[in-house]
Amino acid sequence: MKVIVLGAGIAGVCTAWYLLEAGHDVTVIDRADAAAMETSFANAGQLSYGYTTPWAAPGIPKKAAKWLLRQHSPLIFKPDGSLFQLQWLWQMLGNCNSGRYHQNKERMVRVSEYSREMFRRFQAEHALDFEGRNKGTLQIFRTEKEVRAAEGDIEVLQAYGVPYQRLQPEACLQYEPALKKALHKIAGALYLSNDSTGDCHLFARKLAQMCMEKGAEFKY
Repeated sequence: MKVIVLGAGIAGVCTAWYLLEAGHDVTVIDRADAAAMETSFANAGQLSYGYTTPWAAPGIPKKAAKWLLRQHSPLIFKPDGSLFQLQWLWQMLGNCNSGRYHQNKERMVRVSEYSREMFRRFQAEHALDFEGRNKGTLQIFRTEKEVRAAEGDIEVLQAYGVPYQRLQPEACLQYEPALKKALHKIAGALYLSNDSTGDCHLFARKLAQMCMEKGAEFKY
């Protein structure tokens, strides 16, 4: 089958690779002049399998309203009055409750654990060097309220066998010494040992090259 993949970021390049593995004829199209030049260029580089969390969560509507008033907001929203956007907002709000959050969290963790295993197999077969580090990640909580709210997430991690450690503020230093001067702002943390980090841009560029060597066509 001939397949066109729109976008040569990390998602598009990985999609192209597995389509090629399945025997398809693949063409990747991107508006940039090379792979991974937009969102994947400056990606945080986290392989955060254990930190998988739905955006729709209790308290998010209130937080989003505050974020939009900031000069450097972590959220950008451009209302256009379309029926599609209004429906999306309604569905988003409908998922911002504890019941839906935990249901969605469970679904995402299942997919995330599958993704982790697939990546492990890929690395075992290809050993692609993208400055990967398997040192886990820290999820830091600034308040006791956040620590208590994480109990539901921990139950999901336990249910699917995702390893974790609960940490007091001082224990965070063994994983990130740079937090020493900020301990007074930390109420606790989770250490997720199965998580890792790496250069997303580098990985995507190298995988794009592997795709081309395997027969994919990239049009920039």
